[in-house]
This record gives sequence, C-alpha cells and structure tokens, in this order.
Amino acid sequence: IAAYQHEHADCVTHDEILSAVRVNLNIQAADDVGMRDFALGEHNATVVMDGRFTSEPYTPQGKLISTKLAHKFDSLIGAPVLGKSVGGPDEAINQRVDKGHCFAFATGSGNLTVRLERSIRPTAVTIEHLNPAFAALGGASAPRQFKVWGYSGEEELETGPGVLLVEGEYKIQHDDGPVQVYRDLNQVSHPVALTRLEILSNYGHEFTCLYRFRVHAEW
Repeated sequence: IAAYQHEHADCVTHDEILSAVRVNLNIQAADDVGMRDFALGEHNATVVMDGRFTSEPYTPQGKLISTKLAHKFDSLIGAPVLGKSVGGPDEAINQRVDKGHCFAFATGSGNLTVRLERSIRPTAVTIEHLNPAFAALGGASAPRQFKVWGYSGEEELETGPGVLLVEGEYKIQHDDGPVQVYRDLNQVSHPVALTRLEILSNYGHEFTCLYRFRVHAEW
C-alpha cells in the first residue's frame, strides 16, 4: 500500500487505497466464509417450490407473461426463449453472485425455504446481497429485517411454525462487506432438515433481491 501510494501520491489517498483493497478482499471472500454451506444447490440442496413457503419471483411491470411462467418455458426448452427474465429462487442457493443474478420477489417481504443437503444442527447462517459498489439501486433492494426458521421435516413445515433459529438485520453498509454471517443461533433440540428465510423488510425498493442464502453446521 505504501509503495502504491508513493507512486500515485498526486491522485490517490491512503483511505482510498484501503477502501479499494477492502472491496477487493470482500469480492474474493464472497464464496469462502470458511464453513460448509448445507443450503447449496451444488451440494444437492433444493428450494421448496410451494407458494406457501417460497415467494414467487418478481414480474416487472409491462411483462405479459409472469416470471414464474417464463421460467417454466425456459426449463422446457433449455434456453431463455422469451428473453432474459428475473431470477428465481434457485439463484439464492448457487455460487454465482454476478450483478442481476439474484432471487427477486415483489415488495419488501418474502420467503425462501430450502431442503438442506442433509439434516444438521445449524451453527450459523449467511446472507448476501450485491456489493454496494456495483449496485445500481444503491442497495435499496437488499433485504433488511429477517428471521430464519428450522424444521425437522416436511410434516413440521406443513403443520407448525418451526423453530426460530435467528432474527437479525442485514446492513448494506457493513465492515464485513456484502457477505454477512450470523452466528448467534438458538440451539435446537432436534436436527433441522429444512430452513425458511423469512424476509420482513428491505431498504425501500419495490422488490427485494436476495443474492445468496447459506446455512452452516459442523461437518
């Protein structure tokens, strides 16, 4: 940093260099929080595609076909025949976190329910939005207040409220950057097979974008 600052002394301040380094480190760390993700699609986790437990993807105004229906067409054909559409819930459980590749749903509240790779006793969860440095909306579509619920199986998901694992607030300006880990989870009396992320609010936009949701436990 000192050498770079000396070379660019006329145009770059020390704080600007530190800020640039911090952004770069945050980007590199986006896929590595040092804990296995049991909600990762590549690890055979799946989204519960039921409107009671997972919100429908956002359909922009003016679209003649809903985003949900467009995704069905794309899946049948194997290509986006109707053009690029808003991301569905599967976007939130994969490792791709490029701009625009998020699970978008209408308003500031919604749900994402995931069948985990296997039953676990969760020790932490991670929520991710796009780095504010690259967000066209300045983070307004980021989730804010949230709760995470755990369920022992499909029957408990259908009949009960589940176990509250954690509630908190995602912050668009945070020292840890856009990948924020919540470790102070309530203990559970039984292993958890499914988790539901309940987003209660966002930062004021007409829709919410969830870039990634992770669930961690001892391996």
